Amino acid sequence: MSFNPQPIPSRTPIVAFDSADKPTWIADETWQRYWRDQGEAMEVRTERIKAAIFEELHAELGLTPLDTQEALSPGLYRVSYYVDIAVPATTSSDVTVEVSWTRLGLPQSDTGTILNSNILGDYESKTVVAHIDGGTFLNISATYNSVGATPMRYTLRVTVERIPS
Repeated sequence: MSFNPQPIPSRTPIVAFDSADKPTWIADETWQRYWRDQGEAMEVRTERIKAAIFEELHAELGLTPLDTQEALSPGLYRVSYYVDIAVPATTSSDVTVEVSWTRLGLPQSDTGTILNSNILGDYESKTVVAHIDGGTFLNISATYNSVGATPMRYTLRVTVERIPS
């Protein structure tokens, strides 16, 4: 299937309101076909390059290239990550994830929201789209702070996809 974006069926109602202004879902086949086609188009368009899991880390994650063995070709890439607390710290803790790359010979980066929590399973996730130079790398890193006898441990899951132009 080739990528052929369809216009949003904006003149076709998705919800109806009854006399009490309560919405009712009425998306018909037009909308269902639109959403299905969009999902299929995105799956065809992207190419998964790398998936990585860093389990139960309890320190900073230094600058780590997200590549297969060699530098990447130039273009658009989507980096998605999910970081969660696997073991809460005794007192307090935080972790922040950063994605970095090179564009036009200049360093670029995107820093996620600080996950400042001591609750098991709390998480932060983000997707970053980066346009990188050829022969360079996409990188991930994490800053970490933990206070107390039991150090916080976190798990970081990362996926890299190439978005063809």
